Amino acid sequence: QRIQYQCSKGERFYVDYWNSSASGQGIALLPIEGQTNLFVTVLSASGARYQSGQWTWWSKGNQAELYDAMSAAPPKKVDGESVLGVCREKEDKPQGSKP
Repeated sequence: QRIQYQCSKGERFYVDYWNSSASGQGIALLPIEGQTNLFVTVLSASGARYQSGQWTWWSKGNQAELYDAMSAAPPKKVDGESVLGVCREKEDKPQGSKP
């Protein structure tokens, strides 16, 4: 599944998800700093949490946030908020289509 996100700090990008309903495991491909990163699911009490090295992508409902484990103390936020701010799913509309 491919989902486009628009973040409160202005970033706009796609995340590709592959999830197995049988095993509960999944992966996500997410662009960070010009490179595509492979994220894997990890234990989460709420929503879906994906990890790739120092990065955590945490989604719940139609929004998600990116955290950097190399930054400040838990919940691992940069300057008191997630790296990209709150990201929300956006509907893909072909160019020239009416809103």
